[in-house]
Amino acid sequence: MKDNKNSKDKQLIEALGNIETTTSLALERADEFLLSGNPEFKKESLDNWKKNIAYMSVLKKYKNNFNKAQIKNFESLQVKLNQFGPLLEQIIRIRSGAEWNLANHWVKTDAAPVAFRIKELLQEMTSVQEELLESDVAEISRKTHFLVVLLVALFFSAALISSALGANITSSISKPILDVCNLADEIAHGNQTKKRLPVFSGNELGTLSQSFNQLLDRLQEEKLENKD
Repeated sequence: MKDNKNSKDKQLIEALGNIETTTSLALERADEFLLSGNPEFKKESLDNWKKNIAYMSVLKKYKNNFNKAQIKNFESLQVKLNQFGPLLEQIIRIRSGAEWNLANHWVKTDAAPVAFRIKELLQEMTSVQEELLESDVAEISRKTHFLVVLLVALFFSAALISSALGANITSSISKPILDVCNLADEIAHGNQTKKRLPVFSGNELGTLSQSFNQLLDRLQEEKLENKD
């Protein structure tokens, strides 16, 4: 009986991990498409979003095993994902057409707020799941921290990038954002390096770098606490 429960718990974690991965890749490729206009990034973003929908259907099969708090968070997450999917497609559609500068408006006023709410819901679901699956805390944390980091980094960078698409993108903008993306990639692959981003100014880019450094400090502190 216990082995069966542990098996279901691991399957649930795997389903959450698949949703995390496809959501992150859809956001990452959309961000790259906003910057470059490369149609391959557009295709990869939409393909990953289709996979995300399929994985959410798998997660629904475990709904009967959720407690009240998990059911509430799951339903809220489903609503937000249903809102975010069309926004993602609309941003890509606008970026693909002659009126692509409007994508900046969608990112700032609609997509980003929904994305941050999704992040909050995932954190709440993880908190409840940690109480039920104490033996799997490390695995859950590894899977969810990746999405949290990417959501924060990608949507700050998407807002900054898209606001500059109507003008020439200079190295003073693209270089700091590239540094953020590279550091996010290292964290996503488990390398919580001691490297920090330089903060050269007090504008949005400087605030982004400072916030990202603070987030990395927090992740490393949690890692040390877990070891203790």
